[in-house]
Amino acid sequence: MTHYEKRLETDLEEIRREVQRVGGWVTENVRDAVAALTQFDRRRANETILRDRAVNKRIEEVDHLCHLFVVKHLPSAGHLRFVSSVLRINVALERIGDYAVTVCRQTLQLERPLPEPLVQDMDVIGRQVLNALRTAITAFVDGDLKSAATGKGMAKQVNSTYRKSVADLIATGDRREMSAGDLFALMLATRVLKRVGDQAENICEQTDFIVSGESKGPKTYRVLFLDRDNRLFGIMAEAFGREAFPDEGTFLSAGVEPAAEFDPGFVAFLADRGVEIEGQPLGLEGALDRMNRHYHIVVGIGVDPTDHMDDIPFRTVVIEWDQADIEATAAGREGRERYQALYREVADHVTDLMETLGLESER
Repeated sequence: MTHYEKRLETDLEEIRREVQRVGGWVTENVRDAVAALTQFDRRRANETILRDRAVNKRIEEVDHLCHLFVVKHLPSAGHLRFVSSVLRINVALERIGDYAVTVCRQTLQLERPLPEPLVQDMDVIGRQVLNALRTAITAFVDGDLKSAATGKGMAKQVNSTYRKSVADLIATGDRREMSAGDLFALMLATRVLKRVGDQAENICEQTDFIVSGESKGPKTYRVLFLDRDNRLFGIMAEAFGREAFPDEGTFLSAGVEPAAEFDPGFVAFLADRGVEIEGQPLGLEGALDRMNRHYHIVVGIGVDPTDHMDDIPFRTVVIEWDQADIEATAAGREGRERYQALYREVADHVTDLMETLGLESER
């Protein structure tokens, strides 16, 4: 190695060490925040809050090292990816530190220790986010794609634990075993611990970026169109969504009471356009079974999805379209002209929806 290459590698190694150090401090703060919550330890909560000041100062120093590295070396390719990723990681670590502070501040608001079942919930979600965070930081510092993949898997496990914890909190409230203030405090603490898992996943994705040069792709929205029988309107919206937004969304349609077959006239209409519909109308239960995760958006066409879905995920947005208004656009028309008018109106609705999300049609 030349003298310049040695100096460059020395500077890179210093940044790696500092990232690892800050990551270690942040992880310790999350660990102590969870311990303070589950053990009702006010002293530990206050000490953890105070330590966050040192974390923020150290993050500022890492930022300075990154900017200094750019000025000194004018990096390109892999080195530039690494430095830019460190700057993003710093934001994630600062947020995680803030989450630990939030847990501690909520602990200080509690009137009494948590019931044992809730202690167990917090212990589980705490262990999961800590494992994910440690794995994510190590993967980033080492540039280890395998560990990054493991960390992402760990982070995703937090979601199911979070849902169980929220359900247990609600049940605790129904039994009036905690005051409303304590329940709200614990709900917020649980939510931010879940966000630690999300940030750990983001750190793993930055590892993918610095090693492979591939950044996370644009978000793909999962959309379900729900109508009465999945005979015409839902499948119409699904067909247009797949045609016009193939890379921006995953589209599916279902019916509350699915018909035996799709509308034959519409099937023929699409066939003339070179689009084939396979299978048969799908029921709501089948549509939900097809998703390993939640739908981002559920669109009710002539039905209110909330009347037919027992458990709508926190992140799912539910909207309704007036089927009568859609049908009115084809009033007095028959045959192909009717399907053309209906399809155009549904297409406009789908396009408006996707444009609201900041996406453009490929048609």
